[in-house]
Amino acid sequence: MAKETKKTDIKSEEEVLKQKPEQNTETENKEKCNKTNCQKHNGNNKHHCECGDDCNCSHNDVDEETLGYLELAQRIQADFENYKRRNAEIEKQSFNNGVFAFVSKLLPVMDSFKQAKETIKDENALKGLELIHNQIIKALSSFGIYKIECLGQKFDPHLHNAVLTDCDETKEDEVVLEELQEGYKTDDKVIRHSVVKINKL
Repeated sequence: MAKETKKTDIKSEEEVLKQKPEQNTETENKEKCNKTNCQKHNGNNKHHCECGDDCNCSHNDVDEETLGYLELAQRIQADFENYKRRNAEIEKQSFNNGVFAFVSKLLPVMDSFKQAKETIKDENALKGLELIHNQIIKALSSFGIYKIECLGQKFDPHLHNAVLTDCDETKEDEVVLEELQEGYKTDDKVIRHSVVKINKL
């Protein structure tokens, strides 16, 4: 009988040794679960966690309906951003069109100033006329409209319209010798080309 008792005790010790690794594995799984990212799961076990059945991780469960609403909200936000961008572009284009239309009507007045300066001989009258002319040019520049500088510049077909030529050997070929009509432009568009006389050697 004593021998049987000893064998039973030995078996019990072996069982204890076998159980210890399982407990350790369980503990390791829990520790792993708390330190690593698991797949989403809930109480209904719709999604299984890689950590094991006894996982204590906290997961943010998002069902298909919620995901649908999230995607819808993202699409609406993207559409709204596109709408704002299109409206901003339309507003800018409308403003520019209005400015261009106004400047086109004003240009003949600017031409009259140039003609008047060539005919008026009174110095005081010329100074007053020049002052008004410069104030108008300054006002136009505040709207992004600039006078095209051409005298002494190399002829540029994108900015100048050459209607006359002359030959001056003291100057370079195709240099603008005289401005016959002022031209105006924006940073990216020519409203009216400068009408010029250029040098041809």
